[in-house]
Amino acid sequence: MKRVLVVVDYQKDFVDGALGFEKAKEIEDSYLSKGDKVVFTYDTHTEDYLATREGKNLPVTHCILNTEGHELYGKLSEFINNKNTIHINKGSFGISPSKI
Repeated sequence: MKRVLVVVDYQKDFVDGALGFEKAKEIEDSYLSKGDKVVFTYDTHTEDYLATREGKNLPVTHCILNTEGHELYGKLSEFINNKNTIHINKGSFGISPSKI
C-alpha cells in the first residue's frame, strides 16, 4: 500500500522562532523515513511581509523566503533533496502555492 505523509509548515519560525512554541519540538520524533512520499508545505513570505494584508493582521515577521526561519525544523531538513519528497511554498491566505 502506498502512503503519503503531508507535513504542513513545520518550519523553524513555527517551532523555535518568531511564532514558535515549545511543544512543537515534540512532533519531530514522530516522522520516520520508510520510502513513502512526503509532501512538505512552507509558509512563505517576502521582505515586504508587514505591508501585506496578512502582515497588517499578524504583524510578526516570519518565514521569509531564503532565511533560516523559512527552513524545515531540525531533522526534517534531511529530507530536502530526497527523491520521495515534494516541497511546496505557499504564500499568504488565498495565494496559489508554488513547487520548489
